[in-house]
Amino acid sequence: MQRKFPLYFDITDRKIVIYGAGRIATRRVETLLDFAPSLLVVAPDASQQIREAAAAKELIYQTACYEKGAVPDDAFAVLAATDDQAFNDE
Repeated sequence: MQRKFPLYFDITDRKIVIYGAGRIATRRVETLLDFAPSLLVVAPDASQQIREAAAAKELIYQTACYEKGAVPDDAFAVLAATDDQAFNDE
């Protein structure tokens, strides 16, 4: 079993980019919304919760696929939260 090391960062003023907007990404977004006011979610389709959060201006949702090298320069952290394990590993 792989062990995980918890890290704690102040992400109040940091941009977090999440690739994916399905079940896994939605869980991550729900957790991060309490800590990070600057969330960018990028995916070709999104869960209802992510669309609602975007409509409420709690995050920015871009309907797009990841393109290699397209991570914004001002991103503090990037989460790959898709159903495609090969993509997440990349």
